[in-house]
Amino acid sequence: MMENTKDDILKVIYSVISDEDYRFRITSLLNTPLVGRGATLDSLTFVSFIVAVEQKVGDAFGQKITLANSRAFSQEKNPFETLATLADYIEEYLANEE
Repeated sequence: MMENTKDDILKVIYSVISDEDYRFRITSLLNTPLVGRGATLDSLTFVSFIVAVEQKVGDAFGQKITLANSRAFSQEKNPFETLATLADYIEEYLANEE
């Protein structure tokens, strides 16, 4: 099992990006927008991406997670804005669920 470090979380996110469904739609740069201006995913693909991240994070860290929840939408900064904000949110999520 992986540790709950940002680097390990990013490895999991990048493994989802490398899947054929997302490989040509998302770049592996931390500032890659996931929603809003500059985002390359339509709403259905975005939801599919988040579900895939939830599944892979759950497998990698042995912890079931649900990213799109009331906590996510109450954050001051949108956790789904970029890959970096998503990784930060997952790191915080895992730390608070232990």
